[in-house]
Amino acid sequence: MRLIPQEILRVMGLQPQQVVLRLLFAIFTLVAIFLFIFVSLGAFHVSMPISQAGAGGGASMVRVGLTLLAVVALKRETSEEDEERFFKNARDRLYAMMGV
Repeated sequence: MRLIPQEILRVMGLQPQQVVLRLLFAIFTLVAIFLFIFVSLGAFHVSMPISQAGAGGGASMVRVGLTLLAVVALKRETSEEDEERFFKNARDRLYAMMGV
C-alpha cells in the first residue's frame, strides 16, 4: 500500500523539494508585502505612537488584519454547483489513486 501524501504528490507531478520551495517563496512574498506596507506607512508619515497604540492600537490592528483576511477569503463565493463539482472531482481522483 502506498502512502497517500506520496501518491498525491505523484499525481500532481511534484517532488517534496518543489513543495518546500513553493512554501518558502510564499513566505518570502508575504514578508515582502508586509515590508512594503510598513515602508509605505512610514513614507506617508502614518505613525502610531506606542503610548497611544497600547491595547486599543493592538486591537485595531487585529481588526484590520481580520477584515483583510475576510475580504481575501470571501472575494469569490462558491456556489453549491462549484462545491459539488469540486467534491466529485476530488472523490474521482482519490478513487483512481486508491484503485477503487
